Amino acid sequence: MDALLPSLITFASLIAAAVWYLLTLPGWHLSVLITALAHAILCLFGGFMFSAAVIKFGGSFDNTLIPALLVAIGTAICVTAHALLQKRRNTRQQQSLTE
Repeated sequence: MDALLPSLITFASLIAAAVWYLLTLPGWHLSVLITALAHAILCLFGGFMFSAAVIKFGGSFDNTLIPALLVAIGTAICVTAHALLQKRRNTRQQQSLTE
């Protein structure tokens, strides 16, 4: 079970990102669903990149749980950054429509 735990954490970060994007959908059309899942996968790749950067500059880790947690943290950072940028873009579009 110990060898499976890092994979489960990485998979859970993908599922959490997908659930977040599916819960914040503007509609339930097929194209919107696919886009939301693509965003979740891209955020998982962002988590992999974050983990790789930390391992590259911080050195290797003996415990395999640490890189998996770094992937989850990187995925959460990516989802949060994307949500904030999307919110900013929506408020700018609304302000331009009211002017």
